[in-house]
Amino acid sequence: MEDLTGARIVEVGRTLDMAVVGFARDDLEFRLHAQCPFRLAHKNRILLGTRDMYAAKGDFDTAWDQYTTVYDLRAKDITAILAEHVYVVEAADLRAAGALA
Repeated sequence: MEDLTGARIVEVGRTLDMAVVGFARDDLEFRLHAQCPFRLAHKNRILLGTRDMYAAKGDFDTAWDQYTTVYDLRAKDITAILAEHVYVVEAADLRAAGALA
């Protein structure tokens, strides 16, 4: 997991039913794809999670296809914040049951 250390976090989103977190270091960009329960937390507060993949209004299928679920909208807001500020991975740890911290 030391490969993530020092990488800048640049995006949060999804591809179909997989959560995506984008990183960049020097000229290299890479993505973490998680097709399992996923939560993005900061200071013990959950900012975003796979449980947010529901329609804020209207029907789910339309929101899913148009990337307008609650998850997508929050991910877009978080990605905008990441574009304005530099957030760098200080440490990464793979824990029991596949938890990445």
